[in-house]
Amino acid sequence: RMSEGDGISYTEFSYMMLQGYDYLWLADNENCQLQVGGSDQWGNIVLGVDLIRRKLGQSAHALTWPLLTKPDGSKYGKTAGGETIWLSPEKMSPYRFYQAWISVDDSEVRKLLLQLTFLSLADIEALVSEHEANPQLRLGQRTLANELTGIVHGQTAAASAAEASAVLFDPDMDVAAVSEAALEFISGEVPSTSLQELGNGVIDLLVESGLCQSRKDAKRAINEGGIYLNGQRVGEADFVPSSSELLHDKYVLLRRGKKLWHLLIVD
Repeated sequence: RMSEGDGISYTEFSYMMLQGYDYLWLADNENCQLQVGGSDQWGNIVLGVDLIRRKLGQSAHALTWPLLTKPDGSKYGKTAGGETIWLSPEKMSPYRFYQAWISVDDSEVRKLLLQLTFLSLADIEALVSEHEANPQLRLGQRTLANELTGIVHGQTAAASAAEASAVLFDPDMDVAAVSEAALEFISGEVPSTSLQELGNGVIDLLVESGLCQSRKDAKRAINEGGIYLNGQRVGEADFVPSSSELLHDKYVLLRRGKKLWHLLIVD
């Protein structure tokens, strides 16, 4: 970098020193003999190895592996170009973790299945062939998302995340049959309103939820066929939902158009 005239910033320079000294401290105080990291950390780790040899007269070791990168060369899991991918459900819900992998580019499917799942090579090759024949079905991405979410969060969470994703993105999904666990995931992803009871007409619910700006706007949206309640188009402006519309005695899922959602939660 210096010979090419680019140089490095003070942040980069100090980062190397701090990481090198960190390895020295760990070796001296905790008998740490190996530091592991991504291939972009090689120089920083080797700096620590050299520092340990010079200061302590001891051997230390460095191990790096190839970075998991996107087609543009950026690292997976970084905020640039997308959401940071966390393993902890406290940092990232199983649903959002699932969505991170179901959204990968077609060109990445085979590589990620090979690198991150425990599927056999034969199964992966068969899956990739099927995916390439009908890429619009996103079979490769759905399998990748299911496998990784199952590994990190468990199969139950993976199934609920897949179901919640289908509710929000698959127009053919039977919303009336959705599980309570999937609805709980959805409650963390779309706007919601808590109600004491489901006593108002659909017009009032649309305005209260913010899906429509006014009663006039709500009536127009209904007349245009753009309002859905639990996946079913609302055909009458004077429709009053009853307790029979409650999913699991608690939820009503409203939608305007294709992408505007609101979950009503009746306590």
